[in-house]
Amino acid sequence: MPVGTAPIGVAVKPDGTRVYVANDYDSSVSVIDTSNNTIVATIPLGDNQNPIGIAVKPDGTRLYVTDQGTDLVPGNVSVIDTSNNTVVATVPIGIYPVGVAVKPDGTRVYVTNRPDSTVLVIDTSSNTVVATVTVGSNPYGVAVKPDGTRVYVPSEVDNSVWVIDTSNNIVIDTVGVGNGPVAFGNFIGTVPCASPTPTPTVTPTATATPTSTPTATATPTPTATTTSTPTPSATPLPRPTPRPRPTPHPRPTPR
Repeated sequence: MPVGTAPIGVAVKPDGTRVYVANDYDSSVSVIDTSNNTIVATIPLGDNQNPIGIAVKPDGTRLYVTDQGTDLVPGNVSVIDTSNNTVVATVPIGIYPVGVAVKPDGTRVYVTNRPDSTVLVIDTSSNTVVATVTVGSNPYGVAVKPDGTRVYVPSEVDNSVWVIDTSNNIVIDTVGVGNGPVAFGNFIGTVPCASPTPTPTVTPTATATPTSTPTATATPTPTATTTSTPTPSATPLPRPTPRPRPTPHPRPTPR
């Protein structure tokens, strides 16, 4: 479905009723009603905000959007009230904040700042930055462990993932990974799985014991075996040609 220009970040409301899309070039957020897959609102974020990352508070009441800004317009995090789709606060972050993730208890928001190689910690009760954590060069994505005890941040230049203890906002470990890790989005979580259907137990049928009187045995008539002809598989439909992607917003040179 059509949204704004250069959509990048996407997040789903926990109750599943809404999908939010960050439109980079339009400086807006599109709101999709999942019951009929239509746009029900477009939230303006201001000129030259260039939103990219987006995350929803676990209780569904707030939406957090990273606005990259420009060389002349500092970046920030827009806080949106999902009940009326309006911006209720902006948190100054600096130039080019990208990834954003919310702690499962809803008390903290974590934002990566690429040029500064930092993660900023926002207190959701006051919408203020309460800590700044230095990580590897050019951090992009960010994810929070489901129990809220750890934050994971990939360093695109250092080829590593930095592990932050959320109790004190201190880096406690680094893990070497492949070249240029980005991991934009929250890929850590649990997925409920349906229990497998148990196989019913078949109770054997008792076999009658033959009498002692001998009985003439009839010669069995051979039964013709019928071979079923397999139904040919349907020819798969051709895959549609993908639409060309828009030119991405220029990424800053890491410090």
